[in-house]
Amino acid sequence: MRAIIIASGDIGNERWLKEYIQPDDVVICADGGYNHLARIGCMPEIIIGDMDSIREEYRADCRHLIHPRKKDETDAQLALDYAIENGFHDVKFLGALGGKRIEHALANVLMLQYASVHGVKLTIETPVSSITIHQGPTIAMLQGHTGDYLSLVPIGGDVTGITTHHLEYPLHDGTLYFGVPMGISNVLLADTCSVELQEGILLAILTKADEVDED
Repeated sequence: MRAIIIASGDIGNERWLKEYIQPDDVVICADGGYNHLARIGCMPEIIIGDMDSIREEYRADCRHLIHPRKKDETDAQLALDYAIENGFHDVKFLGALGGKRIEHALANVLMLQYASVHGVKLTIETPVSSITIHQGPTIAMLQGHTGDYLSLVPIGGDVTGITTHHLEYPLHDGTLYFGVPMGISNVLLADTCSVELQEGILLAILTKADEVDED
């Protein structure tokens, strides 16, 4: 069973959201994330946050975990903490990006590491892209389609000992340097590729080519 956190950033496509959520999913809304869910007629397991972003017409008749507006955590982190405390190890994060508050988007991406430290595989999902985090030593198997784009972005320092397979621009025991965008827009040569790294933390952003190349 997986948990889905819905935050108040851009969803992009309400039809995609409706198709993405499966009957067995446990849906956790971070405050205004419920606005997205209400528009497609779905009810979450719980709404968590200070309740300052839910539109009045969408006030939900479901369980709330209300926190004060003045607090250390973001509503999204509170939602992730709820998933961690309830034993979920596979968590999808929707509505994490976009919106008017770029600092929330950046914080949400960095929460991938927070989740990893707590033994949770957190994936940021949009209709076009997915973002995961990988800490060496590890081998990440990434699933997409031939021709999709894969960008590898080091965070917190350089990432060393990178070896890739089934990518157009391969690395063999290579290094990606923190702050240098060398790993952007590689291309999958098969539906699955692998990225091995020995040391460091790497963001992997997988983007559907048919969604971005059609223009």
